[in-house]
Amino acid sequence: GPNLVMTAISGELAGAGALNSSAYQLVLRGAARAKGGWDGMGPVVPVDGPGDAALKRGLAAFRIDAPKLAIGLSERGQTLNLPDPIRLRPDSGGELIASQLTGPVYLNGRGAVRLTASGGGLPSGALVLDRYQLNGGQVQGHGRLTATGSMGPVADAALDLAGSFRASGRSLDLTADHCVHLTVEHLELGANDLESVAADFCPIGGPMAHLDPSGWRISGQARNLSAKAPFLETAVSQASGPVTLAGVGRKFELSADIGAAQLDDTAKQMRFRPLSAKGTARLRSEVWTGRFALNDHLGRSLAELKLIHDGSTGEGGVGIDTGPLNFTEGGLQPKALSPMAAALGSPALGQARFQGTINWTKSGGRSHGVLDVAHLDFQSPAGAVTGLAGRIEFTSLTPLRAAPGQILRAVSVAALTPLRAAELSFGLDHDALQVSGGSFGVGGGKVTVEPFEIPLTADTPWKAQVNLDSVELSDLVEASPFGDRMDLKARVSGHIPFSVSSEGVRIARGELHAVAPGRLSIRRDALTQVASAGGAVVSTQAKVPAQSADPFSDFVYQAMEHLDFSELRAEVNSQSGGRLGVLFHIKGQHSPPTQQDIKLTLREIITRKFTRTLPLPSGTKVDLTLDTSVNLDQLLKEFADYQRLRGSGSVQP
Repeated sequence: GPNLVMTAISGELAGAGALNSSAYQLVLRGAARAKGGWDGMGPVVPVDGPGDAALKRGLAAFRIDAPKLAIGLSERGQTLNLPDPIRLRPDSGGELIASQLTGPVYLNGRGAVRLTASGGGLPSGALVLDRYQLNGGQVQGHGRLTATGSMGPVADAALDLAGSFRASGRSLDLTADHCVHLTVEHLELGANDLESVAADFCPIGGPMAHLDPSGWRISGQARNLSAKAPFLETAVSQASGPVTLAGVGRKFELSADIGAAQLDDTAKQMRFRPLSAKGTARLRSEVWTGRFALNDHLGRSLAELKLIHDGSTGEGGVGIDTGPLNFTEGGLQPKALSPMAAALGSPALGQARFQGTINWTKSGGRSHGVLDVAHLDFQSPAGAVTGLAGRIEFTSLTPLRAAPGQILRAVSVAALTPLRAAELSFGLDHDALQVSGGSFGVGGGKVTVEPFEIPLTADTPWKAQVNLDSVELSDLVEASPFGDRMDLKARVSGHIPFSVSSEGVRIARGELHAVAPGRLSIRRDALTQVASAGGAVVSTQAKVPAQSADPFSDFVYQAMEHLDFSELRAEVNSQSGGRLGVLFHIKGQHSPPTQQDIKLTLREIITRKFTRTLPLPSGTKVDLTLDTSVNLDQLLKEFADYQRLRGSGSVQP
């Protein structure tokens, strides 16, 4: 068993004494020295931390030096004074010092003493017993302990404790004067370490700690408990509730009833907004269990969290289940749960559920989860979304990742022109949203999205391409800034490559072509320049006159007012200043609502001078080049502002 062995003891004491029939007195002064060791903690082993190893080495071999002692004996009692402190110096370094305060270390069963430790890798601190008293085999008193250091799994801890104590036989009771403040910089639990642990442990009546041969017990009220769990990328703060620890030797049990705590997401990409937690945690036979109810800042129930951890194997896990979450107008909304749902504008109506687990072992951890969206209607940056549904399987929650092939579908999106049967296939890793494909119906045709990635880091550029297949443009033009200046009935196919950066959306080498005959009608006041083959360029200011003295230029205006085309091609490219240019090449014929013919007078034929507007004959063949542009940056900003007023989240390009 553990042994205290003193290998050498020496000392010199000298003094004077007096004795008579009624009194005696003896005063001795001198010095004492000793060598010894204690093996109660066992030898240093590879798994010992620096603090444990230093303490074992320090206790295994040490020297004691008391350079000055003063002992007094008389019929009035006994005294012990320490003019110079007693020093215990481990062979491995550091020292423990015992010194007196303002009076004797011992005086007739009473006294006071200060103990300090420092150096050699030992915990540093001071124990000040400002008073103690021996009475009939009992000792009681008051003191304060301040200490910093590391021991076992606890690294860089700091403790401040003040209170009274009572020892009787083989039992000890400690009653704290006030809350005990404890901080731990690092709590080593294999791959599941905790960091920045801090708490106030407060008395709740009676002794805070009790120790006897049957075991020990500590109980109190935890306040302001905080800690960071890097493996969960989560922090807990403001936790409070009664806590009880009890055990025998190094085996112990714990019971905690947490009445309130706040959970914060510390991941780089925030997964959830701050939550409040309430529940219980237990430790029995090295197995941790816990159950907590999670609420939002308004106290609405969001999820249940379950914890289990086997300390003997280092294996455990946390499970979370929201149950069906019902989103209602004026009630719970997705954006209140996670910033990732910010694009789901209010009011969002429908139901969703999330279930996930985070498991760990001594060597590492893994996590997964499933988000089921049964049905969701909401206001998106693109317009009102109806009937969003799907299932997203996350392969990791810390960090958040989803394998390619996740699919979300929506019945409709009320964008500039209605989108039907929208579908998106995607994956998610730690730095990008990976879109493997997407499609939606619009204008009786289909738009598909080629695979692309959207970086999750701010201000990182990305690019993609959409392909159009037999899409009717009439509704889109009607909803655009061109709607009050032109009508276009055109069924087109083509592709639009685009890039997104801090400068905005830019399109390069986009191409559209008609797959069926169509019709174009442009009002005169929308045009700024026209030119006819063989004629001069006609420049206008704000508006074009209703009639022109130049019949050839006027023919061009008429042709564009009523044009049936058989061929249409458009080149789409961004221009400077955030403008989007579209260059049309159109072939067709003039088709006014009523038949038009030219009837010339003999004078007009002979002189070739015309003072009147001539109608462009029906059926006249037209080969038109039309160059137009729109301020795309301004258009997107105005659309985003409009959607934001309607309740959607922040609009991303």
